[in-house]
Amino acid sequence: MNDFAVLARVLEAPQLETHQDTVRAFVDRESAALELGAILHERTLDVLDLLLEADVWCAKVQTLPEALRDPQVLHNDMVIDVVHPKYGPLKLMGHPVHYQGTPADPYRRPVPSAGQDTRNVLHSFGFPPNHVTDLLARGVVVESKEV
Repeated sequence: MNDFAVLARVLEAPQLETHQDTVRAFVDRESAALELGAILHERTLDVLDLLLEADVWCAKVQTLPEALRDPQVLHNDMVIDVVHPKYGPLKLMGHPVHYQGTPADPYRRPVPSAGQDTRNVLHSFGFPPNHVTDLLARGVVVESKEV
């Protein structure tokens, strides 16, 4: 039984059975997604329990504040603390994969402000300094001194 057969049974939506063939479901994925979305739009969160009981991998889409308080997220050390020079201490979602012996720690510094790294990015792509200066002068790209 494929996922659409399970969904058709659990959601009492026999129209989803037309997507039981995996290849056809892939080819028609946009219409299948629209069909499923229309069915789920009429349901409440009670559908999560039904889907989980049927061993369908699913979860409620959370807001950032909800995700930052989620017990599983906290248990997996997915919340990181960073100090932004302008906004102060922030709690952010960390890297989704933890590597043994190779920590994914790129988020220990705050994200740059828009345009803060313009020169460095353009230089890293091989733009010579005089070309970057010209692009900035003509307003093709912008630069921010704000941290």
